[in-house]
Amino acid sequence: MTNIEYLVVKGAETHPFIEAVAEIRIQVFQEWPYLYYGSFKGEKEYLSIYERSSDTTWLLARVDGNLIGVVTGIPLAACPDEIQHPFTENQKPLEGLYYLGEIVVLPFYRGKGIGLELYQHFEKEVRTINEITSIVHCSVVRDPNDIRKPLNYRSVDQFWKQQGYEILDEITAEFSYKEVDSEKKTPHTMVFQEKKL
Repeated sequence: MTNIEYLVVKGAETHPFIEAVAEIRIQVFQEWPYLYYGSFKGEKEYLSIYERSSDTTWLLARVDGNLIGVVTGIPLAACPDEIQHPFTENQKPLEGLYYLGEIVVLPFYRGKGIGLELYQHFEKEVRTINEITSIVHCSVVRDPNDIRKPLNYRSVDQFWKQQGYEILDEITAEFSYKEVDSEKKTPHTMVFQEKKL
């Protein structure tokens, strides 16, 4: 197998990698189930929040210097309001919660354990951050009978379950974004999961 380099970057150290992470997010999130139509400018603006927190953690997977996978994370208290709101609305304190933004791996490198390796490195790093007691992440809710779902799609639900995550039934959000086949933004329900450390 190709030699894969795993790299941990923290806080302001993420800055040189923002463009590469933006590119891989745009590519991967165009796929089912997100079907997200992202802009390079919008992605860079969103990712800039990570470099402003010293407790940000990114795990990068690279082959010959090229990014092929990434996990991003930041304390929930440092996230934009739209991510915090589902928690504050339900009187769930932000302190102690760490937000996992995404795990994305390019299609050619999937099925080789890279996503799991990235996640395990990520969790190990998060456990070293003082006062963090849980990791949370969110994912889009889709109709399982949606005709756009590829026949060979493999749900990641089992992956999260194996890592010890549980759905937070009372915590949901509604994010609006443009889909790849849409002219305008539409609302999407997001469900959150949590792993206690």
